Formats: sequence, structure tokens, C-alpha cells
Amino acid sequence: MRVFTDWPLVTFVQDKLLMIALIAFAAASVTPASPAPTPVSAGAGFAASGLTSCKSDLRYLNQLTGWQVRWRQDWADLSNASDEEIRQAISVWKSAPEALLRDRKALEFGTGGRAPKVIVERILPQAEELSEYLSKSAPPLRGDAPPALREEWHRLFTNEIGPAVASYTGYLRDKYLPQASASPGLVSLPGGAQCFRYTVRFFSTVDMSAEQLEVTGWNLIRETEANLAKLSGVDPAKLPERLAELRAYRAPGFDRKALLAVSQMAANRGMKAVSEMFTRPARTSVTFEPVPASMETSFTAAAYLGSHGDGPPVALLNLSRPEERRLTAEAIAFHETLPGHHVVEALGYPLGTMPSSGFLEGWGMYAERLADEMHLYSSDLDRAGMLARRLAAATRPVIEAGLHSRGWTRAQAIVFLRDHSILSETEIEVEVDRMIAGPGQPLSYIIGYAQLVKARDFAKKTLGTAFNLQEFHEQVLAKGARPLPDLRADVLTWVDAKRRDTRP
Repeated sequence: MRVFTDWPLVTFVQDKLLMIALIAFAAASVTPASPAPTPVSAGAGFAASGLTSCKSDLRYLNQLTGWQVRWRQDWADLSNASDEEIRQAISVWKSAPEALLRDRKALEFGTGGRAPKVIVERILPQAEELSEYLSKSAPPLRGDAPPALREEWHRLFTNEIGPAVASYTGYLRDKYLPQASASPGLVSLPGGAQCFRYTVRFFSTVDMSAEQLEVTGWNLIRETEANLAKLSGVDPAKLPERLAELRAYRAPGFDRKALLAVSQMAANRGMKAVSEMFTRPARTSVTFEPVPASMETSFTAAAYLGSHGDGPPVALLNLSRPEERRLTAEAIAFHETLPGHHVVEALGYPLGTMPSSGFLEGWGMYAERLADEMHLYSSDLDRAGMLARRLAAATRPVIEAGLHSRGWTRAQAIVFLRDHSILSETEIEVEVDRMIAGPGQPLSYIIGYAQLVKARDFAKKTLGTAFNLQEFHEQVLAKGARPLPDLRADVLTWVDAKRRDTRP
């Protein structure tokens, strides 16, 4: 099952890979080859996992991981299914209308605080597009599927799933949207601040107060701004002007095809440099594929999927607005492929004991920095793009604390991100709405990055000339995804053992 989300993006159950930004959906839909299929789930998908203790309708509504995004790709994955898989899918997808009905009842009867209006406004076009698609035809099956199975499949969608999607979509548009919340943050809900702290702990595996998040964010903002000013050769006081220049940067003639090519070339360079970074050889490379056009407006820049069935490992790339994406294209490629998220499948590391977004996405951000240390960026402009990405990520702890603990408005969040990033206005709004809809997960990237860098700095300072970068990476990845405190403990154990081994 391929999963389309920002944040990440490998299915924990089936894709066997480094479970990204959204490692697996807690309410995942069915995959065609599942030996023991379960009923279809609607809801917000993985984004709801951090909201289990929260009385918020965001448990059911998410523009990145909601049912309206997941289901269509699940159906696309059935296009080459066997007869038995089709029969199984028919049996399972009969539960889809009931899943939507349960969600609708939960929303109607007020089981949680109303979702922010801006999130509903992002979801509604997705649901409407899906409803229109189903009004024309059922999702395709393979060309030689038996007529009886094909007829049963079409009947299921024509008589049951299509009408259920249309009804739910109409409810969102006509009933829910007019009553949606004007407040963007959890803080407006009873126990909202506590709920936010829980989501931070769930996704990052580190318990941090709003104040601690803000301190961490500001420290990283200042550090990254200083590095960017130095790289750009400007006085730190002139950095806002430099950010404006980078935001306005456009590569003449840089189109969708060129973006795909630049990203793939960066991924290929990462593949060639594996022996300089890791103790294990790479077994597989990654191919970039475009995000479906219908998903580009709400989809983030890229997402790693890994291998699927007999196909090669894949990373999705958002090819919209290529002239705006050129600056950060290489950093994104290193994040999603090698030395980033592809490292598990490519080098054979285990998945780990739990889906820690802080560990996984922290590694992805660390990989962007590691690629710089390996001289994999093709120019200083691309290096500036890498630092600009880190700067935008460093704002997340401050912005999320502001939205969900301090009562910030969406406009305040947009202004703050504009002041500390090179994102376009469109990307700024997508990013802020992501933080509104999925609190705790976006900020886990930079929290994990900070923890990894701190662990490495400690090991390097303590071991001196005995420090080995490849061995450090082996310690980080050998046990797979795990809580960040466990990672720190493992590094300490390794450092102590290495110190003993190197004593005269």
C-alpha cells in the first residue's frame, strides 16, 4: 500500500522501510494481500494517533492523511490484483460506507471540539474530487479480471461507496463547514494545552513543555541564521534581505522535468557516497516519481515510499511550482533517499521497536547536513537551500507552541514563518495548516535532528581521534527506530565501550 502524506511516508506494515513522517496509519486502510483483512477505517489516519487523549474533531479530519487521500491510492494498488485479492477487497471495502457513517455521527454529535475551518476548507475539495471521480466509474481492475468480479466491484462502488462518499462530502460542505472553529489551535479546547504536550511526546518521544520547545526552536533559529549569513557572506543584520533574495530566486527555464532530473542526480550522488558514510554497502537505489496532479496543492515537497511489491524503491516528488523548488531540491532529495530515509531498505537496517517520528524525521534532517559534510551538494546555492530548509523546520517548535499553547492566530503563524524562511506564500500556508491539523508531528523533525547532532557532538568530543563517523551511524541505525532517550543511552554505551577499548 502506498501512502500519500508530508510527512512522511512509508507504511509500517507493508513497505518494510524507514517509516517516515507518517510511518503507518494507525487507522490504515486495507492492502490487497493482507492475510487477515480488517474493516476499512476512515478518519484522519496517522495524524489521529497523537490525538487519542484530545477532544478534537481533528481525529477525523486531515488534509494529508485523511481517508479522502488514502482510499484512492489503496484502490489504485488493486489495479493489478489477483482474482483472490479482488474478492478479498470486495469483502473488505463493503465496510467503507459504515466507516464514513461512524465518522459523520461522531462529528454530528460533538464527540470533540470542532476542527479549524481552514482545515475543513482544505479537505473539502479533496473529498469533492474523489466523489466526482466515483460518480464516473469504479476504480479500475486489471484488464483480464473475470466479468463477474468486475461487475460486483462496479456495483459496490456505484450502489454503496460512491453514494456514501457523496453523502459525507455533502455533510462536510453544507453542515460541518459553517460550524467549523475559527480558532486554529488546540488551546481553544478543554485541556488543549495538555493535549498538545501529549502529541509532542507521542511523535518526538521526548516530553517537552511549550517553554522548552520555544527555547529549542529559538536556539536553532539563531544558529542556522548565523550559518546562512556566513555562507552568503552577509552581515547577520542583513539576513532578512538575503532571505528575501533566496525566496525570489528563480532558475530560468527550470521546469517539472528539470526538477525531476536534479532530484534524481542528487539521489544518485548519495548512492555513490554510501561507503564514506556507513559501514554497510547499499543494495538498492531510489527512483523519483511525480505526485499525482490532483494531490499537488496539499502535498509537501516529497515523500519516501520505498519498494512496493516487485517494483523498485520509490520516492514521490511534487513537481508543481518547479521554479520555486529548485533551491531546496537537492536537500529534499538527500532527505528522502540516501543518506536519508532510504537507508533502511538500502543498507538492511531493522525497522525498530516503535514508529518514532522524532527518530525517523530527525534522521532525514540530519541526512541533509551529512550530505553537506560529504560535499554532495552541487553548489553553494544548494547548500543555502539546505540551511533554509533547516531554518524553516527550526520555526516549528515556536509556531506549534504558539498555535496550540499560546493562542496564536493563523495569521501570526504565517508572519513568523515568513520572517524566518524562504518559503513562498503558498508553501507557507500549506506548512502552517499542516501544523494546525497535525500538532506535534511537524516539530518532531527538528527535535530529532537536534538530539542526533547533540549525541554526535558528545561522542566526537569525548572520543577525539577515536571517533569514527561510520561507526557512529551504525550505532544510530542498528536498532532501527526507537525513542530518542533510548538512542542517547545507546550512544553513551558505545562511547564508554570505545573509550575502554582505546585506553593504553
